[in-house]
Formats: sequence, C-alpha cells, structure tokens
Amino acid sequence: MLMLFKGGCEMSNAGNDVVTFRQAGDVTVAALQTGEITPKVSDVLQSHLCRMQAGKQTVKFVLDLSKLNFLGSVGLGALVVLLQRARKGDGQFALAGLTGLCRDVMRVTGMERAFSMYDDVTSALEALGHA
Repeated sequence: MLMLFKGGCEMSNAGNDVVTFRQAGDVTVAALQTGEITPKVSDVLQSHLCRMQAGKQTVKFVLDLSKLNFLGSVGLGALVVLLQRARKGDGQFALAGLTGLCRDVMRVTGMERAFSMYDDVTSALEALGHA
C-alpha cells in the first residue's frame, strides 16, 4: 500500500525485509538484503529518504550494495533517482561494496562518474565525515 507523503513523496508500508537501516552518527546506512534492486527496494529507499527530508534533516546516506549480484536498468534508474533526491538540500549520497559485474555496469554506462563509490561502508563513512 502506498500513501502520499508531504512534498509529493510516496511512502511504502512494505516491510524492510529487502533493506535494513542503521545510523552511524549523522549518516544513514542502508544495506540491501537482496541481490537485485527491484521496484520494492526502490520504494523502500525512496520512502526513507523522503522521511529524512521531511524532517528537515540534511541527508547523509550510504547505500551498501555488497549483496548486489545483478544491476539492470531498473536498478540503475533507481540509483539515479535516489542520488537526485539525496542531493536536494546539499545532501550526500554514496555507494559502497559494489563488486564484479555490478561495478562493471557502473563503469561501462558511465554512471561511476556521477556517484561517489567506495569499496566498503567504512570507507564511505570516512568520506562522508563519520569515522
């Protein structure tokens, strides 16, 4: 079930069985629990970002993709939307843990130039100012 949220964002009531969230200081770390970015995963991530922005919180967001094993057009599109949404209001958005073919997809499509990408969450947190 989707509900309209302040600012035109939709909130999903979907369970977080596909993404887990934790705070590391002022940085939110979202870890995929699935091997693919599906529309459900995208909805959960976008809903979380919307809630952060509605709370007037400056977004500092690390997306842990270490379990990702497929990155297709749906996933790429979702990442672009997340990046654009996170950067509103001077927010920061970083990808962590991309490996193998998924990392190759980012390179071949030229998307790696648009994103801050790190080998692991620890490196991403350090780059976003949280040691």
